[in-house]
Amino acid sequence: MTSAIDQVLAAAQSISQSGRTPTLALIKTKLGTSVAMPMLIQGLQQYKSMSAADQQAIAPLNAAPAVVAEPKVDDIESLLQAYKQLNDKYLALAERVSELESQAKQQG
Repeated sequence: MTSAIDQVLAAAQSISQSGRTPTLALIKTKLGTSVAMPMLIQGLQQYKSMSAADQQAIAPLNAAPAVVAEPKVDDIESLLQAYKQLNDKYLALAERVSELESQAKQQG
């Protein structure tokens, strides 16, 4: 498993090999949201401080995109059920607040 810094270094190397200067924006675009900004900054600084030979020795990024699992029907049904429960509780609370406000106006 590669570390976040390794991913940043590999992305920077890939960008450099394509003839562009690695920047935070380009690296973030290449890696997506998988790496936190502090790691991006640290990795880019590390890349810039490396010798050309060290930069060339960086292992390339894994070319295969990450596989995102499709949600299962059970997961969707569970989420819908949880949503309905939360919505019912919200409606009950909203009704209770209205009742309390009405009582407060009558007493006030």
